[in-house]
Amino acid sequence: MTPSQAPFLTRQEIVGTLMEVRKAAVIRAAVELGVFEHLAGEPVDAETVARAVGADPRGTRILLCALAAIGVLRGEGGRFTLPPDLVKALVPAEGNYEYIGAAVRLTSTDAEWQGLARLAEAVRHGGSVLDIGLENPEAAYLEEWAELAAGGSDTIALAGRTAEVLRPWTRTRPRLSVLDLACGPGWYGYALAAANPGSRVHGVDFPHILPYAERNARERGIADRVTFTAGDMFEVELGGPYDVALVAGVLHHFSAGRVRTLLGRLAEAVVPGGRLVISAPVISDSDPARDPRAHLFSALMLVLTREGQVYSLDEYTEMLADHGFGAPELHSKPGSSIRILVAERLG
Repeated sequence: MTPSQAPFLTRQEIVGTLMEVRKAAVIRAAVELGVFEHLAGEPVDAETVARAVGADPRGTRILLCALAAIGVLRGEGGRFTLPPDLVKALVPAEGNYEYIGAAVRLTSTDAEWQGLARLAEAVRHGGSVLDIGLENPEAAYLEEWAELAAGGSDTIALAGRTAEVLRPWTRTRPRLSVLDLACGPGWYGYALAAANPGSRVHGVDFPHILPYAERNARERGIADRVTFTAGDMFEVELGGPYDVALVAGVLHHFSAGRVRTLLGRLAEAVVPGGRLVISAPVISDSDPARDPRAHLFSALMLVLTREGQVYSLDEYTEMLADHGFGAPELHSKPGSSIRILVAERLG
């Protein structure tokens, strides 16, 4: 075994892995019911929690015992409490950016579970067998993500990291025009706007997604510096030219051919010397064990999209070069499987 390789799972570990979905299910149920909000103080019994959340006492007791069994709650003598170290993570409060409830919902959506249950079919078929894939504007997950990405997910932190990575370059430009493609809730563009007071941001997304970006712009007090175009990013007029183009969390929804089409459009929209930023998981071709989350994410794209997958750094480098961009710089945020690629638009 080479140093980069992970040890093989044992039979017992494989069986244990197959049961992890049950742990995810009880945590998700507790978040949906609002159980944790009633367990952050003194220990309480299941009947008290059941009354507070409007649930069946027996069902609540079974759920709380399951949570205690996996180490999320402390349970003794029929009474339960949330350990202090987990209160910020699991109890929502204004200004509590450590809360992960949104992440729980985003990483265990109905679409994901329904899709993964049909992974074998997707492998045979070579793509999603669901009625609506993520590349379809009618996919419910797109709006759910736009709504929930405000807290408890990597999105805001990754957006801030992107602004930090670009700061040495952006500080040399008194004004900054930014295109945020498939902007969703707008966090990537708004992070650049916050770090660069002279900047203006233009967001592009489907009509039913843009209200979330508009709301967030108003709440951040930058609505006067933000404009929008509603429509399909492969078809609408992008405007420009822009100093920076952002495309976050979306390229892995599409085939390499579609990615190339989009990069061609972005090449026309970005000024020479400008920057293209891609935020996406990136796989390792040499040894999948080096980043298992990226390869598992690619399997998820197999079940949720018709032709999507996670691409490698070499693949991105080649596609970018073919459309007039330099080799991308690769950046990361500790604890995240998402990578930030920054490529210069060559003259």
